[in-house]
Amino acid sequence: MEKIFVCLTTISSRLASVHKVVESILSAKFDLIDYEVRLYISNYPYLLDKGCGEITDQLKNLVRKERGRFSIHYVDNSGPYRKILPIINHVYSLPPADFLGSLIVTADDDTLYPKDWLDGLYRCFKERKCVIGYRARSIVFDGNSPDKYRKWDKVIRVNPSIRNVLTGKDGVLYSPFHFHPKVRDVVSAVKYAPKADDLWLKAHTLVFGVGCFAINDALSDAFPSVEAGDPGPSLYESFNKRGGNDESVSRLNNYLVSNFGAGFFELCKNPRQYPGYMPIVSVT
Repeated sequence: MEKIFVCLTTISSRLASVHKVVESILSAKFDLIDYEVRLYISNYPYLLDKGCGEITDQLKNLVRKERGRFSIHYVDNSGPYRKILPIINHVYSLPPADFLGSLIVTADDDTLYPKDWLDGLYRCFKERKCVIGYRARSIVFDGNSPDKYRKWDKVIRVNPSIRNVLTGKDGVLYSPFHFHPKVRDVVSAVKYAPKADDLWLKAHTLVFGVGCFAINDALSDAFPSVEAGDPGPSLYESFNKRGGNDESVSRLNNYLVSNFGAGFFELCKNPRQYPGYMPIVSVT
């Protein structure tokens, strides 16, 4: 039986408003398959997070009201990885039949999701079978190396494509079959891409030759933020905007070469397909 696990995390400065995000997800018009929402938070400080202590009354009320559909889990603070790696590990622990039917959707803690959000992701996945998201960039190469992140295409010209890198803000849907199992290595994730979980996830779908489909053509198409104006601190504004993503891409390229014998360029030019996994869409 199919089931979608929607996962998100938040930091101390957004704990008071994250219930609005959860409410928008739970209000989705979606009855095709079962789904539940999981909020992963940590008591411990790391990066921009000072640690989340007592949860708000709004979140407590949501847990009571949506019992079975919404839950809160305290985990170690691995930065952005506390959002998705715990749910991947949970799915891996399920009985085979449940594992086979599981899908994972990531959400951000500063975005309000429209009622047809989950429906759009799921219907597109059933058609395409690859990684599905609403917004993406496409990798541009300078010779045999990825060009600067700011030069990556913000308009999607080939869709789906192995070069598309979906951005987490508006949500991304994965099958656990899309990932190489090494994606669960949190020590390496924090070492090679401590502030760039989207790129870590991309690297481990790239290894399996899984393409990515962007529902919206342009990166500028985006869902509204919880708060108008300044959304507050984010990893992109605080770190990645100033070249942090370029550092992560470089480190991840070395990681891919060391662990899989090929970097971004080789894996995009000659996509690999591994037998025994879901039907894969690979378009260069």
